Formats: sequence, structure tokens, C-alpha cells
Amino acid sequence: MSAEMPKIKLPSFRGLLTAGGAAVRRFPEVVVCALVAGTAGAIGIDASDERFWFRICFAASLGLPLFTGLVLTEERRGWTEAVRWTLRAAGAALLVVWWAASGGWQLEILPVRFFHTAATLHLAVAVLPYLRAKEPWGFWQYNRALFFRFLQAVVYAAAVFVGTALAVAALDNLLGVPVPDETYGRLWFAAAFGLHPLVFLAGVPVNFASLNESREYPQWLKVFSQNVLLPLVAVYVAILMVYMAKILITGTWPSGWISYLVSALAVLGIFSLLMVHPVRMRTEESWIDRYALGFWIAVLPSAAMVLLAVWQRVDQYGITEPRYLLGAMALWLAGTALHRTITRTRDIKTIPMTLAAVGALSLVGPWSAYSVAERSQLGRIEEILTSNDVLSGAVLSSEQREISFDEWRQVEDIVRYMVDHHGTGAFAGWSGGVVAADESWETEVATDRTTVHEQIDGVMARIGVRPASAGRPVELHTASPPESLSTEGYDLVAATGTGDEALVAGDTLRFALSEDGRAIVLSLGGEEARASLEPLIERAQAPQTVPSDEAARHESDGTGTVEVPASEFVVDGTVQGIAVRLVLGWLRVEDLEDGPAVTEIDVEAALLRQAALQPPDTSSSRDR
Repeated sequence: MSAEMPKIKLPSFRGLLTAGGAAVRRFPEVVVCALVAGTAGAIGIDASDERFWFRICFAASLGLPLFTGLVLTEERRGWTEAVRWTLRAAGAALLVVWWAASGGWQLEILPVRFFHTAATLHLAVAVLPYLRAKEPWGFWQYNRALFFRFLQAVVYAAAVFVGTALAVAALDNLLGVPVPDETYGRLWFAAAFGLHPLVFLAGVPVNFASLNESREYPQWLKVFSQNVLLPLVAVYVAILMVYMAKILITGTWPSGWISYLVSALAVLGIFSLLMVHPVRMRTEESWIDRYALGFWIAVLPSAAMVLLAVWQRVDQYGITEPRYLLGAMALWLAGTALHRTITRTRDIKTIPMTLAAVGALSLVGPWSAYSVAERSQLGRIEEILTSNDVLSGAVLSSEQREISFDEWRQVEDIVRYMVDHHGTGAFAGWSGGVVAADESWETEVATDRTTVHEQIDGVMARIGVRPASAGRPVELHTASPPESLSTEGYDLVAATGTGDEALVAGDTLRFALSEDGRAIVLSLGGEEARASLEPLIERAQAPQTVPSDEAARHESDGTGTVEVPASEFVVDGTVQGIAVRLVLGWLRVEDLEDGPAVTEIDVEAALLRQAALQPPDTSSSRDR
């Protein structure tokens, strides 16, 4: 028997107008927010103050799920007119507060806060109208209707955008009608905030009582869930179980990459169980209960691995917003899995409800991801500076201090993170410093006229720490252009092209750093050979041996720099009877656990000759 496919009924133009008009009357605040968001986004594309307009776009966009949830909850609860308008006024005030607060957020963190808030509001829309009701069928049908209507609206909006964008491109490229590049962005905003909301709102359920009475369940959805989603979940579970066994056998810490696989497992697994929930309530489909139990049991060790991976990073580098949110997700997943394993509950309402609660708690307040991350990173930098007598009682030393390179690098990384995510105001509690100690942090380095990089440099200058020469990376550069290097005596000069290979008589000479970072591995015709980097490593470790007129060092980024004559900035080796001289442009030497080694390298060209065992004879060439 073939599976029933979903029936797609294309509405007429008159039907769209009628449904759109009804949606405007039912959700006026949502439509207004959509128009404001789309207009602000379209203006912000080429506005000089694009941040201002996109802040308006973000804030108005949040009004779409916010007011949709309020209207549906009002209809479900039958609130009085006074309560309804009070809640809508409160919702508008929340959007204004969000917009005002976003003015103090750095550009790096603004999209994160927006998507965090939007996800929390969408989860709230899924559960608020049914928060007190015990109607499992109604709750499932309500969310199914919202989800598939949203997808349908995406298809409509995408089709209109792609079609109009292609038409505009045809006018530009075929008929020569000049079309500004910003037009395509404005078309996207028109489709995303003009058509999409109307199509979606026109299909939002109206009769909640009929939802709970309906037992409609598309056969295609059952087939898709059982034959595609559930097997995928089983594959992910199997991979995670094998990886967990590897961890137990080898005794290694879980990789940070494990979080991606566990997240995919959680999303697919929970989504698939939600999709087959109506089938699960039938006695003849009791196998789904056993599958669900196995899934939640498998989630427990998976969540534990994510928590271990997060803890390892937090222990080394402190808390950041992604680590906080990832840890919160893993804790929620572990708690949900434990609860469902013990109780064997079939209630699906608690999933979006508890997720919305976690999203709200981690969004605002001193316990939020943003406040906790700021305190954690500020505590790390204060600990480093205090231990080096740079900071005492929130007062910075007025003298420049030298600290170890590792600590200097940590200070720079933390300052970069803090300025990127929280601005220079995070250091407002400090006074003193090497530069402009009598001015406030905001006045000194955080004006609208400064870039983020200038703010970072300003904070580092005021803190006044410099890295000790021992242990820091050293970069070697050529003191003269590589073209000045003589090529006499060589048969072939090959440009490296991609930087790690050169063409040699129809074959490919490849070269790459050895694993120990102390040689370059040459590969030609199936043979490999090592070309030593030891002389250049020694040069990096003893830069004072370079003549003063050829050497220069800088410390702005904590890295020592040595200029090497082009004649000495070469690496020689032999492979397949061919002498190879690699002409370098730049390399980086760092102190690793096993000693100094080259970690990065740039090869400008390769010189080759057949007489591999003899040095190039340039005298005859000069005599001629």
C-alpha cells in the first residue's frame, strides 16, 4: 500500500487576499511589527548608520512571535479587553526595552542575543495557549499546524523572492536596465517580512476545541518519521556509543566536536518522537515506547560527554556565552532524559515548556549567559594581572610590566573577547594605568569614532604589560625581495602556486612541514626526503646574531620578528636525484612541549637542478 502524500492546495489570489485581510484584523500588532522590521532592514542595507536600523529590525522581528503568542493565549483563555490591552502594551514596552538595551551591546554579541531571545519566544508560543490545559491531542495538532504552516510560508516567500530576483537580474543583464545591488536585499526583506507573516498567520488555528477532537494524522508523516528520522537517530546513537567506548578505553577527554553530534542527536531524536507521538498513543504501536526509552537512556552518557568537554574548556579558558549555553543545553538534556527514563511519561508539553524556561533564565539577570561569561573572563584577567603586580585593589600599575608570553597572550585574548562581546565598559571598575589614567575607560577607548581594534589596543596600552622574550613566537621574514636571489646554476625555477607544491617536468613536487616542525618533507615521484629547518630555528632562537642593519623586532602583537637576508632564507634538500632549494618568504617558530619548532611557513619558489651532489657552478656563467 502506498503511503498517503500530503495534499497541497494552492489558494487563489482572491483567497489570499481574504485570508490576508483576516490575518491583519486578527494579528494587527504582528503585522505592524513585520512592516517595521522589513522597512528598517531594507533601509539599513545601505544606510550610513546600519547598526541603528538593524537594531530596529531585530527588535521589531521579536514582536512577531511575542504578539502571536499573546493573541493566541488571549483567545484560548478568553481574557477581558482590559487584560488584553494591558498585556499588549507590556509586550510593546518589552520590545522598546530590548531595542534600548541593544544600543550598549557589541556587534559581535547582538545577533547572538537576538537569536537567543527569538528562540525563547518561539518556544513560548508553542506552549502558552496550552499551559494549563490537559489536551494532548489538541496540543500536538496545534503545534503541527503552526510548524507546517511556517514551512509552507517559507516556501511561498522563497519562491516569490527567487522569482522576482531572477526577473530583476534579467532586466539588468539582458535589457541593460541598471539595478543597484541593494535591490536584491530589499526584495528579500519584502518577502521575509511582507509575504511570509501573512501566509503564516492566515493558517494559524482558530478553533482550539476542534483541535483536541481531531485525530487526523497524515500517513506520510508516519512513514517519514519511522523510515527516515528514527533510523538516523539510531545511527547517531551507535556512533556516540562507540565513541564513548573509545574514551573509556583510551582514557582521553571527549573532543569539543562531540557537542555537534549530541546536538544533532537531541534535535533529530526529540523531533522524531514528537512527530510519531499520536501513533505512540495507540496500543498497537507500543514498540515506540521501547524505542523512546532506549533513546533517553542513550542520551544520558551523551550529555555527560558534552558536560565533560565543556568543563575541560571552562577549566582552561573560563566561561564564555557558547560554553554556558552548551552546558545549559547538556544539563537540560540530561535532566529531561533522567526524568523520562524514570517516569516513562508520554507528556510532550514539558519539552518546549522547560526549554523556554531555560532560554529565559539564561537570557537575563546576573545568572544569564552574558553576565556569567563577563564575570568569568574578568576574573581570569584580574587573577593574571594581580599575580604579576599589575593590578592591586582594582588599581592598575602606572609602570609597564613584563610578564611571561603565555600570560601576555591570555591577557590579550581576554581583552579581545571582552571588547568584542561586552565593550570596554567591562573594565570600568579599574583605575590608573600606564596611558591616560585620569580618564574613564569609556572616554578613552570606547567612543563611536573608534574601531573595535582601536579599543583593544587602547585597553592593552592602558594595562601596560609586555611579553617576556623567552617563550614567545618569533617570525622570520626576508630582508630583501625573493626575486633578488640568484638562480644561476639551477635548471628550473618553479612558482609554488598553492604554496605547498610545484610542477617539475610533468610531475608534482610537494613539500610540507614535518610532524615535529623541524624539517620540510619533500615528496616527488613516490619518494620522500627531509630538508632541515634547524639553521632557521637557531636563527629565531638567537636573533641578536643578525646584523643590526638587517634585523628589526616588533612587539605590538607579542611576536618577535627577525629579518633574514634572502640569500640565507632558503632550505636545501635532495629528492629523486634532484637538488631542491626552497625560497622562503616567512616562517613562524614557537616553543612547544618538545622544544622550539616551526609551526607555519610560506614558500615563495622552488629552485631545482639535476646535479644533486654538486653545488651550483656560477663562475662559468659569470666568465661568459
